Amino acid sequence: MVVTVKYIGDNTKYKVKNFESIKKHDKVVYIDCSYNRLKYFPVNILKYAQQLQELHCDYNYFTSLPKNIKFPALSIFSCKNNELVSLPENVAEMFPSLQEFYCSSNKLVYLPEKAYFPMLQIFDCGGNKLSSLPNNICEMFPQLTHLNCCLNKLIYLPENMSFPSLQVFDCGYTQLISLPENMNFPLLQKFNCSYNQLVSLPENMNFPLLKEFYCGNNKLVYLPENMNFPLLKVFSCINNKLVYQPENMYEKFPQLKKFYCINA
Repeated sequence: MVVTVKYIGDNTKYKVKNFESIKKHDKVVYIDCSYNRLKYFPVNILKYAQQLQELHCDYNYFTSLPKNIKFPALSIFSCKNNELVSLPENVAEMFPSLQEFYCSSNKLVYLPEKAYFPMLQIFDCGGNKLSSLPNNICEMFPQLTHLNCCLNKLIYLPENMSFPSLQVFDCGYTQLISLPENMNFPLLQKFNCSYNQLVSLPENMNFPLLKEFYCGNNKLVYLPENMNFPLLKVFSCINNKLVYQPENMYEKFPQLKKFYCINA
């Protein structure tokens, strides 16, 4: 077993053989116990719960997380590449100060709808078995800047999605057949909805700060006329079923640098 730790005021990462080898218990702010083939969440971590700021438990064999834990100061939690089938219903209470949450590449089939993360900025739930996202996901993550839900089994997204701070949205490689008509993402800069089953895009997509848009490998037969992306630099709509090649794209998007539109 190898555990990596950092201490308050020291940016050096120290590797130790086990939790018992960790010194200065009250100074530990970072723990990484990834790649240890652990079957259960290590209870030894709880002795550092009050001051711990960053915790990585990736590439283990967790099937669940304990419900009766609390890390009041934790800002980053990563449990990627485990065997998790669900998250505790009280997961937001366990990590009240969380800003980044990575739970990708597990076996999650749903997300707790009552979770409320007032400070969360990055949420990565890609590579799971989610068939839907909570209808109230925007209320769950009011400060979100990055949302990754790619590589799931999503058919629809919640209607009337509104993320005032969202900058990056990745819902590629799922099974979406449509996108919400009303998506309010005023700060969005990168949007990926490629490799889905989309037959059309919303008619009035308005992302004033969007710089990269990827909608390739779907079933689109046309592109909406009223897309408002004044800052768009990269646009990919390859491998769709467009019945005509869009014209005047560089006039429509004056900042456009790269346009990919090879269709069969």
